[in-house]
Amino acid sequence: MTSLFTLIANKYSWKVDAETDDYAVGALPHYKQGTLVRCVFPRDVTVTLQDVMRQVSDPVTHRLNRTSLKVELFSEGMFISRTEAKLLSARLEGFEKVELDFTNFDEIGQGFADGLFRVWKRDHGEIELIPINLNHAVQAMIAAVEAE
Repeated sequence: MTSLFTLIANKYSWKVDAETDDYAVGALPHYKQGTLVRCVFPRDVTVTLQDVMRQVSDPVTHRLNRTSLKVELFSEGMFISRTEAKLLSARLEGFEKVELDFTNFDEIGQGFADGLFRVWKRDHGEIELIPINLNHAVQAMIAAVEAE
């Protein structure tokens, strides 16, 4: 696992510091075309490439087909709207299983839940959305829109 992850693309920067459980997203003062990805790994890491591959690929075909999104990285309060659901789901195509981690979410809006767990799920039935770490309110909202 990385202790520090940095992604710089065009005029934006995203940094995740696993050691302090902190992250930052921001605009850069100068536009630079292209993308830079930097990962810092601790020397004493015991995770092997095979361990990572087992988590993100199909055990039979070995195709990279799974991803996990920690939703709190993108939150600034509460997800409410369909637009936020579209923004979150924009890069999920191409995976077969997507884990969505709702740690620290007290609730989500009906528009967001409907846009992601009913409309997007209906339009992308081949992709399995797996919400995890749900409290009762988030779980109830997802269940309500899936029942429609």
